[in-house]
Amino acid sequence: MPRLLLLYDGYCGFCTRVVRALLARDPLGRILALPSQTPGLRERHGLTRAQTDSAIWVVDAASGRPLAEADAAANLLLTQLGAPWRWAPFLRRVPGMAALQRSVYFWVARNRGRLGRWYGVQPPCEQPWSRCVDSETDHGL
Repeated sequence: MPRLLLLYDGYCGFCTRVVRALLARDPLGRILALPSQTPGLRERHGLTRAQTDSAIWVVDAASGRPLAEADAAANLLLTQLGAPWRWAPFLRRVPGMAALQRSVYFWVARNRGRLGRWYGVQPPCEQPWSRCVDSETDHGL
């Protein structure tokens, strides 16, 4: 049973590649990743289109508490995946590390369209069978 729900931009090639790599390192199935454009998904978790178009979101299955942006990424990488990341939660205690994580997250978010072109992956919302709702943003492309 998944412990975390990951909402990501299903039109973003970079996001899709990162999510696939993340899921490949989650053999226990702790993470369920769905495009934020999945019909009804945002509403079910009390999120708006503007919120999900601008950041990744992680919803904890036990508490229902959503996390966004660098906090969501840190939760995924540092607390859920285990080895070789077991030591990583201690990094969050280093002074200035949270600010560095936010800076890195926002740099990647701003440049994901360019980064996505490096990967030959078709995002799920661009698949012919997709049921994704359209987004109002340019998806970083």
